[in-house]
Amino acid sequence: MTATDLTERIAEYVERPDRDRFLELALDAFAGLYRRDRAYRDLCERRGARPGELDDWRRIPTWPASATAVPVPVRATPLLHAAADRAFELSCLDGLHSPPILQLVPGDGPARECDRWVARFGGPGSTAAVAGERVDVLAARSWLAGRQRDGRATVVLASAAALDRLGGALERQGLKLQLAPGSRIVRVDGVDSRPAARICADRLGIEAAMLRGRLSVTGVPTPLFGQIDAHGGLGEIEPSPWLRVHAATDDGRLAILDLTLRDGPFHLLTGTRGSVESGVVRVPPAWPG
Repeated sequence: MTATDLTERIAEYVERPDRDRFLELALDAFAGLYRRDRAYRDLCERRGARPGELDDWRRIPTWPASATAVPVPVRATPLLHAAADRAFELSCLDGLHSPPILQLVPGDGPARECDRWVARFGGPGSTAAVAGERVDVLAARSWLAGRQRDGRATVVLASAAALDRLGGALERQGLKLQLAPGSRIVRVDGVDSRPAARICADRLGIEAAMLRGRLSVTGVPTPLFGQIDAHGGLGEIEPSPWLRVHAATDDGRLAILDLTLRDGPFHLLTGTRGSVESGVVRVPPAWPG
């Protein structure tokens, strides 16, 4: 089997997950990486792990992903983009089809990914209320008032700093809106300082259960989303079907296996600490990402 064939099979899995096929794909990916990557093959030899001898994805040797360890290059590919988009769709839209999306992520980096999500999943009226490196609070407030009038379930896609700015403005003005049921907030970075996501939700009439946040992990491009808790951190995180997560060290450091990482090691030992029960990841507040 060629690397291209395996990439195509993984891409199909991302679009139509079949959990019974995960182990097969993981072991095939391990065999391919073992053959073509000498540094990784040497690591596997030291750990006594060879293709054809493993029957558990957890036994695929991990590669360090922390900033102080060997860096893991992540090159943007169509598969990585497709996986990020699918993760957002599964975790954050959850049945909403073409909702109007308000993008409040200024600058570069995460903003480009959010722009792609708006273009792919946003319905009529979707917009970005940013001005350079700042959020345009007046434009955001006007747009949200319009969504209250038309009664469409709405998605607010925002950075932690943007939520803090918007929530503060709504509080100072004593303004409360009532967005349609099913509306939600998706925080794409960081941890709220106050927590702002809860304040924005209260001011916009959004249920607390409809708050989502992203856990960012070095070297892992597929987004991991969880429900924002009362302290602005993340509660339960359910990884996408092409990811597997487990506590790999005695001190609870998480290892993440991401099938969509095709250019190098794909079972990464992170610096994030947490626990995993029945596939659900929990990260203590002291470890936001």
